[in-house]
Amino acid sequence: MNIFRGDFGYAVEFTLQEADGDAYDLTGKTATWLVWREGLQGRTVSATCTYSTGTSGVCTYTLQAADFPDVGPFVGAIEVTQGTTLKRTFGDPDNANEGFAVNILERP
Repeated sequence: MNIFRGDFGYAVEFTLQEADGDAYDLTGKTATWLVWREGLQGRTVSATCTYSTGTSGVCTYTLQAADFPDVGPFVGAIEVTQGTTLKRTFGDPDNANEGFAVNILERP
């Protein structure tokens, strides 16, 4: 995923799937997008995603002005909870090799 530094106001979309390719059912659950700088501890973004149809497995997050002030390689994951119980993690927030790439670029 590539995002330009300082961009905001538009949604990024995530499609969450089971191992067999079926949509992961988000009904009644909360999906949180976690982003951190590669090699460093601490989250740059920890934000709740929204969805309109839980059974589709599709959730979105609208970028905020302060989300990415710096350029560079970041790592992302989606954590899904139900109440206070962690149900599933897509990407591993504790292992940069298991997350997905989020590249923050300088606008040309």
